[in-house]
Amino acid sequence: MVTGGQQNIVYYLDCGIVDYGMCGVILKLNTSESKEWVRFYKHPEVVQDWTTDYNLYDIKPTSDGGFVSAGWFAHSIDNTQDTWVIKVDSFGCLVPGCELTSVPKIERSITALNIYPNPANEVVHFDITPNGNQQSYELTLYDM
Repeated sequence: MVTGGQQNIVYYLDCGIVDYGMCGVILKLNTSESKEWVRFYKHPEVVQDWTTDYNLYDIKPTSDGGFVSAGWFAHSIDNTQDTWVIKVDSFGCLVPGCELTSVPKIERSITALNIYPNPANEVVHFDITPNGNQQSYELTLYDM
C-alpha cells in the first residue's frame, strides 16, 4: 500500500539553526502494514521557506515499479497555488540509487568484547576475546 499527503517536518541546518517545512510525503507500507519507507518532497524550483505548503495525493503505480503522484503547493506570501507531478522509483527516489548504501568490509580482530558493569560509577572492565594473533588493541571511549 502506498499513500501520500503532507507532513510538517523540522530539520536542522548548519550551525544548529532549526527550519520548519510542510512537505509532500509518500509512505509505502509492506504487506504486514509496517512502514517500508517514507520520503519527503519539496518542489526543486520553488524558493524554499516555511511559508510554502506541499501536498501529494492521487498516487498511482507505474509499469517500472515506481509511482507517480499529483499534488499542489501553495506559497502563502503571494497567495498562489500550483499543481505539481512527481515520478519516483520503487524506493521513493527522485534520483535512482538513493536507497543504496554500502558498508565497507570490517575485518574483525576480536571475537567478543564484554564491557561491565553497566551502569558504571568509577571503574569499567573490558574483556576481549581475540580473533587470531593480535596482541594489542586501541579503544576509544566517547562520552555523550
